[in-house]
Amino acid sequence: MKTFFSAIIIASCWFLVLPANTIRVLQDQPSIQAGINAAVNGDTVLVSENIYYENISFKGKRITVASHYILDGDTSHIVNTIINGSQPSHPDSGSVVFFLSGEDTTSILNGFTITGGSGTVVLPAIPVRVGGGVVLGNSGKIINNIIEYNHVSGPNPNGGGLSSGPPLTPSPYWVVLENNKIRYNSVSGSNQAFGGALEIETNAIIRHNQITDNTATTTVPKSYAPTIAGIYCSDDTASTAHTEVRFIGNLIARNKAFCHPNTVAGAWGSLHIWGPKFIITGNTFLRNEVTGGNTCYGVAVDVLHNGPGSVIDHNLIAYNESKAGVCIGGGIRVVNANPLISNNIIVGNKTSYGAGIALMLGANPLIINNTIFGNKASLNGAGIYSDYSSHLMVRNTIVWADSVSGLTNEIFISGGNALVEYSNVMGGWSGNGNMNSDPLFLKSESLWFCLNSVSPCADAGDPDLMYNDPEDPLTPGYGLWPAQGTTRNDIGAFGGPGGCNWNPMITNLDEKYSSDTSVPSGFQIFQNYPNPFNPITNIEYRILNSEFVTLEIYNVLGQRVATLVSEKQKAGFHSVEWDASRFASGIYLYRFQAGEYTETRKMLLLQ
Repeated sequence: MKTFFSAIIIASCWFLVLPANTIRVLQDQPSIQAGINAAVNGDTVLVSENIYYENISFKGKRITVASHYILDGDTSHIVNTIINGSQPSHPDSGSVVFFLSGEDTTSILNGFTITGGSGTVVLPAIPVRVGGGVVLGNSGKIINNIIEYNHVSGPNPNGGGLSSGPPLTPSPYWVVLENNKIRYNSVSGSNQAFGGALEIETNAIIRHNQITDNTATTTVPKSYAPTIAGIYCSDDTASTAHTEVRFIGNLIARNKAFCHPNTVAGAWGSLHIWGPKFIITGNTFLRNEVTGGNTCYGVAVDVLHNGPGSVIDHNLIAYNESKAGVCIGGGIRVVNANPLISNNIIVGNKTSYGAGIALMLGANPLIINNTIFGNKASLNGAGIYSDYSSHLMVRNTIVWADSVSGLTNEIFISGGNALVEYSNVMGGWSGNGNMNSDPLFLKSESLWFCLNSVSPCADAGDPDLMYNDPEDPLTPGYGLWPAQGTTRNDIGAFGGPGGCNWNPMITNLDEKYSSDTSVPSGFQIFQNYPNPFNPITNIEYRILNSEFVTLEIYNVLGQRVATLVSEKQKAGFHSVEWDASRFASGIYLYRFQAGEYTETRKMLLLQ
């Protein structure tokens, strides 16, 4: 936090160059809504620290509404600039902030505490009430806010913290949620309770947020009362997956779903995605919980009927637990979908079936280079459970120390097909290249499970070059830390082409994504996601200063096959997409250069 005097200096310098299209609240206008009303597209409404008892609407304007956080980055402005929506003019319009008039991602809310919201009735005949803190139609950008203590109740409440969509009109618009703390929000209902934190029915990018301690509760016993603790994403056209959601680098922790004890079915945990194509990468799912009711599904991650190209990779999924009657899927549950599940650490989850991963109703994912350890099931399939209609494909994966009532119970197949290769399965499993050996983790007491240099899993994965670990540029022929040994694939989460897209030295999980990443601290190119990919992947990078940037794609022969960026760009985070549909499967390199900084990374295309 900056001192009083330094804040004055910074603010004074900013006001010296303050453009004419900035409207100040409280100086120029008496309220935030008055400032919005006076603004036109391109304006900034700059809000002084205060508590504002308002329910504000952007009215379709392409404007920025911001606290003084945008001047100096002092997070105390976020805490002290509060929009409290607890006194709406009409009880059916109790959301704190409205984006319901055709806004887009140039409509920006930045640097507030959003609290006291009770949601807005959108379908009076049913009725459905949504969006305690924020409600959006097509689009909007919500960055650097605290969204807390909003509550939506009624027969069918959705989105305690925020609700988006369904879109007012078909459009390519996106909702962007970035660098927010979304916490202590809740929904409670008699028929359902969807999304204690978020309900998403639009294209969405949800990146670098802390989504914690949100709750969903059903209040009466029913045969079916769906209850979703953290985040609910859906697409009304589920079979065609018209929307896409991207979850990148979030902390999703301690969210809880409470079913009435006599409810027969219908509780889900922290993230439930029905229909949309998804990318779930770099997140931590920690200590989410489902309590009550007779059955539940997918305590941490639950995906159903999703579009092609969906990915779950480089996530830490740890200590999520069901306390309901019968629950399927503690870490990940996949239903009738075929996502790539790669380079995840799935550890210490507890449920009835499939405490690590559960596959149901025609699921056919590729499970590659994961570490599944110490999960506990009360009935069967502690590591992986696959039902009669699903096809299990596991490669280069550690499945170890998972148990039912203290007995080894790593993989259970209920009549479907299974192919397990180059994996280390406790108790053994038939298949090419499989082993049954203590993986010898470097720090077995930690959540990160790096391999010891003498681990039998080092250099024991599929020998095909397409699965190789990234090479250490300083030691040619050897893997880049945390890979061990040579470049041959290591079994487990730190092996394969994407195995080094981790920081295994981070141990304080609750603070893992707490820092503000909106201002870059240097030049950096991130591992592409998804990786492996088919046929589209995303590459993110950040630059410290305005620089001329080039981003080029090369094949393994060193031939340049694509140029994605070649221009001068502003400082900050950037993202670019590569569509490789016209290229052959194999390893490709992407080379990033910003000024004098250069870096090259490897990626794998699987057509």
